[in-house]
Amino acid sequence: MTTQELTQPVSRLPGVGPKLLERLTKAGYGTLGELLQLTPRTYEDRITCRPLNQGAGPAPTRIITIIRVLHHDYFGPPHRQVLKIHIQDFTARASLVCFGRNFLAQTLTPGSIFYLSGVFTRRYGEIQSSDFETEPVDSRQLEQWKQHLQTTPDAPQLPPSRQFGRILPVYPGIAGLGQGQLRSILAAAVQHYGKHLTDPLPEDIRDQYNLMPYPMAIQYLHQSPSLEQARRALQRLAFQELLLLQLQLGKTARDRKKHHRNEPSLDQSPQIWTDLSAHPRIGPSISILPFQLTPDQIAVIHQILQDLQNQTAMARLLQGDVGSGKTLTAILCALEIVRQGRQVVFMAPTELLAKQHADTVHRYVAFQGVRAAFLSGSLTGKPRDTLLSALRTGEIDILVGTHAVFTQDVEFRDLGFAIIDEQHRFGVMQRQQLLSKGDFVHLLLMSATPIPRTLALTVYGDIEITTIRSKPAGRKPVETHLARMGNEQKVYEFVYREVSRGRQAYFVYPRIEDPADQTASSPPPPSETAEGPSLPKSSHTLNTPGPGSDAPSSDAPSPSPPLKSAEQMYSLLSREHFAGYTVALLHGGMKEEEKHEIMTNFSMGSIQVLVATTVVEVGVDVANATCLVVEHAEAFGLSALHQLRGRVGRGTEQSYAFLVYQEPLTDIAKQRLKILKQTTDGFAIAEKDLELRGPGDLGGVQQSGFLHFVFADLTRDQELLSQTRQLADAILNQDPELSSPDHRALGMLLTLL
Repeated sequence: MTTQELTQPVSRLPGVGPKLLERLTKAGYGTLGELLQLTPRTYEDRITCRPLNQGAGPAPTRIITIIRVLHHDYFGPPHRQVLKIHIQDFTARASLVCFGRNFLAQTLTPGSIFYLSGVFTRRYGEIQSSDFETEPVDSRQLEQWKQHLQTTPDAPQLPPSRQFGRILPVYPGIAGLGQGQLRSILAAAVQHYGKHLTDPLPEDIRDQYNLMPYPMAIQYLHQSPSLEQARRALQRLAFQELLLLQLQLGKTARDRKKHHRNEPSLDQSPQIWTDLSAHPRIGPSISILPFQLTPDQIAVIHQILQDLQNQTAMARLLQGDVGSGKTLTAILCALEIVRQGRQVVFMAPTELLAKQHADTVHRYVAFQGVRAAFLSGSLTGKPRDTLLSALRTGEIDILVGTHAVFTQDVEFRDLGFAIIDEQHRFGVMQRQQLLSKGDFVHLLLMSATPIPRTLALTVYGDIEITTIRSKPAGRKPVETHLARMGNEQKVYEFVYREVSRGRQAYFVYPRIEDPADQTASSPPPPSETAEGPSLPKSSHTLNTPGPGSDAPSSDAPSPSPPLKSAEQMYSLLSREHFAGYTVALLHGGMKEEEKHEIMTNFSMGSIQVLVATTVVEVGVDVANATCLVVEHAEAFGLSALHQLRGRVGRGTEQSYAFLVYQEPLTDIAKQRLKILKQTTDGFAIAEKDLELRGPGDLGGVQQSGFLHFVFADLTRDQELLSQTRQLADAILNQDPELSSPDHRALGMLLTLL
């Protein structure tokens, strides 16, 4: 099967019609390649029997066995009777409680024999389950089972069937598709296409690293004969995924080093390096700042100014905690490129954030005659054409924009500096696409989420890392308070007193609307994916279910009252708690013009209370805002809560963050809130975040916003990281264009990334 065929729609599979295609496409698995990479979140061992007597304890336990049906009875009031099926295996008797499934009396008849998988516990003096599935046992399977009981009575294996006697993949949930249907679709995909895939890794590399062939890895991902083989399949696929990343980073780094500035650097007075105020462009902007630059900011500016004089293009990551002054630092550095007569592009992932950066640029540089413009997807027609024309002729010095800058018709006269804020929301190829808009472009990536150097090198390749640790002088640490749901009235009263003193406040909620069927145990709606609490696309573990394995996990809360929504609380807060003050609602579903108007009014002080989703998580800078209230704080991740807290504490007044949580809290949620209560240091919080996620959590690094992998886990796969980095370097040294027969398939895959 060719690489191009992987881009074909899944409707090529038998039984996949328009409705199934729509559901799979909506979930991100609309092509054959995407579907074959749908990674099980866990595997269930249905080979080794776990008999009924193991379910005799108080903890819920997954039982997998073969049972005989003994008899039926019913309980409950006459008009709502519930079927109870009494069963027996070779170790014990038990009962199946069939809530809403009385029809099972027609199939699970007395004397019949079935495979059984269910979660059992001892209740009311008997072993019982209400969560189970069955499959009939035929005569051949029954004979095999009897033989297994005789030869290995302590650990008999179940004969293979459609759903038993095998390692069963358990896939991430997809709306409208059950596990059985997903398994059938994947089995067809493996049978018709997966087994015929071309292996992009040559045989010598596979032998060197003891990797199974690619088609086998895809097959064992979905149809593994053992848990060990499933682990090896995941390792093979993770190796390839990391190798492709390292090859892309390596090619990008090599391409960057090819570009040298032909003309000599402009003469620089030594005074510029020792005294920033003497710089003809940076000095005037510093002189109008209402505050002093921090020592870290000054050191970083000197460092970047030196880079901008080199004959090779700069590639630097600037990381700093929320409120540390990264944006202003980047803008001041950009003025050196403007002084050289070249152009700057400043990218941000959302229009709201990009517009605020544009406002900052205008505030601190426009008075010098520096020409700045703003480009987003909402700018169309003649205004857009006029802006693009000015950009091409060099009449714009600094362009601030969103993803709209990537379009082909955005052309610069002489792009010299690319700044990318919230860089984790832009892919490697997008960064390369931006750099290709100029001949010699310096790159500055910015991140408010500190990451360890080893991970930074993995994600960004050969790049320098600079850190701003200090905060502007005069700022006080934000006081963080925890409050149980039910005590929020006291929080509202405190915030009211602050607002009555002329201050402003944020109230943040995990969802926009208040659907009646949503509860605190359900994830936020997809509409808030860009701003709400996020879950990894997929996570996989290799588990053999044992005692308690199907009990709610330590991070899964019990059913609780519904999550409060921004719309619901906007109505309540404006009507009852802050009557007489201007309260506004802000969320990701609004039009960009409306969001910008609200934020402008909030920044100017005409709005006192802003009720929002996490659309305010990044970049919002209002010095007069001194109170932040996050309700249902347990629904947010550690990094997200810290980013939200960074919306306050940006002036000289004491600021406060109230994290209101709904009990009962999971162990992880308790630790998150405790960490936030104890420290405001973003670097310490980032380290704790990685510790909490642990090396086995596929989503650990990805949820922090560094990368989104299908198979790899940056914390678990440290050895693979080292191996693939060295291998990619060796391959590119030998074959920089990946054009040799051994590497051509890898090159083709890179073009599809």
